[in-house]
Amino acid sequence: MRTTTRLSLGAAFLAVLACAVGCEDTALTPGADFTMSLVARPSAVLIDATHPEGQASIVATVFSDTGVPQSGITVLFSSSGGTLSSGNGGVKTDNDGNAIDTLTLDSNSPAEITVTANSAALTQTVTVNKTSTPVNHPPVAAIVASPAVEQAVGRLVVFDGSTSTDADAGDFVETYDWVVTSSAPDPGKTNPIVFHATTPNISFAGFVGPQTLTVNLLVSDHFGLASAPAQKVYTIKSQLCSDNVKPTAVIAGAATQTVFGSPGSSVTVTLDGTLSTDPEGPIESYTWTCGNGAGPVPVGGDSSVVTCAYVVEAASHTYTPTLVVADQGFGPPALSCQQLSTAVSIQVVVAP
Repeated sequence: MRTTTRLSLGAAFLAVLACAVGCEDTALTPGADFTMSLVARPSAVLIDATHPEGQASIVATVFSDTGVPQSGITVLFSSSGGTLSSGNGGVKTDNDGNAIDTLTLDSNSPAEITVTANSAALTQTVTVNKTSTPVNHPPVAAIVASPAVEQAVGRLVVFDGSTSTDADAGDFVETYDWVVTSSAPDPGKTNPIVFHATTPNISFAGFVGPQTLTVNLLVSDHFGLASAPAQKVYTIKSQLCSDNVKPTAVIAGAATQTVFGSPGSSVTVTLDGTLSTDPEGPIESYTWTCGNGAGPVPVGGDSSVVTCAYVVEAASHTYTPTLVVADQGFGPPALSCQQLSTAVSIQVVVAP
């Protein structure tokens, strides 16, 4: 009787221990109508003298029959070569339904490796290649506009993709795919306007009305690998340079100013143009002449106020300094249509 009791207790203990180890976190299995996808990222691993070892992520994703990613599903990975980080064990799917294993290759790995993922009745395979050719990277698209950000109606606009690049040695950008979409397309023009070209530039002779252009560029390399799209928003404005109102140049002070000095000495006159105005914005530049053949000297680095030097002669002499100002055009940022004022002048009488 004692012996039988001990055996029964031992068997019960072993059964409890087995359940404690294996029954605590029972793996979920996919339903009969579940599906699984399997991808390798990347699918080609570079192995050469510079890269003696490389890796690829093997991603199995499990979905329900309604397409919902499933978490907690155990996926078993196996491979025909290389080393799997799971050690051919099970990997559970995360909240996004992904079970991820890592395949490591080296110089002894075969040229082509098949990786298999299993979960109950679900089975998928994917191929990973070992290559000694550097992996082709996609080119990078770039757009440069001329003028930079806006243009007036009826004027030339150029979009340039020549600064697009390809980082792979010996590779280059081969094709340029442009898509130009307008917020208010000109009559008779398609929208969007699509170009497929082997040269980087597209141009427009001029747009009829004001509009906003959304310019997208996709470039492809010599092997057909495409870039991510580059995008630029560009404005066509209604103002023409002929509509730009001239600024007004003003030299502060009396119309005639007299300065005195000893014959042979030099006297200076300060000329102030800060009262000059433009109804459309700030003054861009001040251009002075002293009327004595010598250049003006800005005061404090600001060309709106300058000094002119004059030599006192034995008899009085009259000089005529002038000022011309230019506005900034339309902006900001400004179009290339500055407007110059008419010249304004005063009389400077230098007397002994």
